[in-house]
Amino acid sequence: MHETDPPAPPFMCMFFNWKISLCPVLATDKPNKIQAAVARALGLGGKMPWREKLPRRTAIQDIRMQSGRAIRVLNDTARSTSSNSATALNVAGFATLLLGGEEAGLFPPLRPSLSPLLTRPSPSAPSSSPSPDQPGIPFLEGTMPSPYPAEDDFLRTSKMLGGLFIYNHKGEVLISRVYRDDIGRNAVDAFRVNVIHARQQVRSPVTNIARTSFFHIKRANIWVAAVTKQNVNASQVFEFLLKMLEVMSSYFGKISEENVKNNFVLIYELLDEILDFGYPQNTDTGVLKTFITQQGIKTATKEEQSQITSQVTGQIGWRREGIKYRRNELFLDVIEYVNLLMSPQGQVLSAHVAGKVVMKSYLSGMPECKFGINDKIVMDAKRGSGDESQRSGKTSIAIDDCQFHQCVKLSKFETEHSISFIPPDGEFELMRYRTTKDISLPFRVIPLVREVGRTKMEVKVVIKSNFKPSLLAQKIEVRIPTPLNTSGVQLICMKGKAKIKRMGGMKESQISAEIELLQTDTKKKWTRPPISMNFEVPFAPSGFKVRYLKVFESKLNYSDHDVIKWVRYIGRSGLYETRC
Repeated sequence: MHETDPPAPPFMCMFFNWKISLCPVLATDKPNKIQAAVARALGLGGKMPWREKLPRRTAIQDIRMQSGRAIRVLNDTARSTSSNSATALNVAGFATLLLGGEEAGLFPPLRPSLSPLLTRPSPSAPSSSPSPDQPGIPFLEGTMPSPYPAEDDFLRTSKMLGGLFIYNHKGEVLISRVYRDDIGRNAVDAFRVNVIHARQQVRSPVTNIARTSFFHIKRANIWVAAVTKQNVNASQVFEFLLKMLEVMSSYFGKISEENVKNNFVLIYELLDEILDFGYPQNTDTGVLKTFITQQGIKTATKEEQSQITSQVTGQIGWRREGIKYRRNELFLDVIEYVNLLMSPQGQVLSAHVAGKVVMKSYLSGMPECKFGINDKIVMDAKRGSGDESQRSGKTSIAIDDCQFHQCVKLSKFETEHSISFIPPDGEFELMRYRTTKDISLPFRVIPLVREVGRTKMEVKVVIKSNFKPSLLAQKIEVRIPTPLNTSGVQLICMKGKAKIKRMGGMKESQISAEIELLQTDTKKKWTRPPISMNFEVPFAPSGFKVRYLKVFESKLNYSDHDVIKWVRYIGRSGLYETRC
């Protein structure tokens, strides 16, 4: 570059909130040809709207998809339209800044700035021509940090879905939505041929066909498939698919072919809201139901529009304002699943309880609730010697891990061990927890198996209940496995048949059976599977108890005493097994 060359034209790219305005200043002898090349490279039909505001997604995401082709066109055009090397460098530099030069491999990542100027170096500074293997490397001066650094990094590194398809059991497409240009019509046929109509059943939920990944879930006679050519997070995709099916079920019930066909317009509306360019946006059912209804959306007033906007973008997006009930009620269900593996001698090999708190809220206004459990929750990581004495006195429970709904204020839980929240309207899951200490086992199963020769076996199973006599257990079912060569069974029951409808606490029941076996030539000894049991009891086996549940509402001015509260404890069997 020579000192007699005229100064290079600067290029400016100004970023605003969710909008981008392109304001280049061209000072070459042939600006029209360069502008036309830039427009063609960006797919704008030969006209570049320099003064128009383009959506941020179009400017960053859609344009970057054409970065490789655009860079080549601009570099060739810059060299052919101007003999000024500085002008050529700046034209290529502007394109690289706009389209993301790091994707084309021209120079390290450069974030857009408030006013980056692409200029030539000062005449006194040493200069050198660009090397042949790195054409069009720009000179940069005065760049500033991006006003959206986290967002730009997210757009640069995040990878998500290219398309979403819903099929029936015949492989016919019921719903089709493509978000990326790299997914074509052949992807629909590939999934139908290789998965739905495959000769052998496809067991893996992820199928890779011709460098295209299909993440699929089957519900009844419906296939839901997410398609992408990128290396995405599989757990994130399946979490989204399950949440999407949950949202659809809340609108039209069971996911079936008939329901999908009858509500296809509604499904496309939901997809427009929950997915944007392949990225999940909003999957909260309560928020979606405020502006997407089965009957369609009527023209809303300014007040209604502001309420919808405040709910979607506000801090309390899970509850809308203006809810009123004639009677304020609150239902709380503590549901626990007991998982147990016990030896034939009655020794507990492993046991844990997985519980959840389900709440049904029918409260007016915007109430704040406070929820107290066993005085306080003693987290496993913070347990000390003092906590051991508390646990022995059953004043608190030791929870290994827990998970809360988004409405819970976690800061108060960490400092005060109190659960404070503004509940969503209707039914929701407030929290989940898991504990492995001090579990009250509702039942003990004592098996006795005796083999009488090669063609006969005697089995005796005793069931003992270990809870208060005033409580009744329901839906009791004991499953006793038998060998494959069983020819007949004779049962001798003390009470009921093979299924006991109800059983009180501190009771005992037994069942005896004589099993007749067919004589076989095989010498392999039968491996006895464990005896499993199903039941339902009206208490929490972990000792989880609700100490208090308070409701405050300042605007409508109703007190905690005006709210009707119901609390129910349910203990159910998970994998409740005893080896025999």
